Amino acid sequence: MDTHVYYSNMISSVSQQLDTSLVYPYKVSSFEETRSEYRKSEIYSASVLLRKVLFKHFGKDFEIYVDECGKPHALNDEVFFNISHSNGMVMVALSGCRVGCDIQCMR
Repeated sequence: MDTHVYYSNMISSVSQQLDTSLVYPYKVSSFEETRSEYRKSEIYSASVLLRKVLFKHFGKDFEIYVDECGKPHALNDEVFFNISHSNGMVMVALSGCRVGCDIQCMR
């Protein structure tokens, strides 16, 4: 599998009711516990974009687990992803090998 990178504007939790069923289970407690609407938007937007990307490439979603270092992985070990968010944007990199991405605002 080639490496693919996708990005999107974050979804505002202030302007709409968020469907928390779209938040990956490993992030639900962070989502529910945070008081920051911005942080909720980051978590939600990253989950939604990752789900869309996985569905686009595989026609299905994958169960996500977190390793002992806290890094999330697809249960299918042939799919690797990384998520970054900054300044109202979210990015997902998807690959057949380990991958990383970083999105930053230029000032």
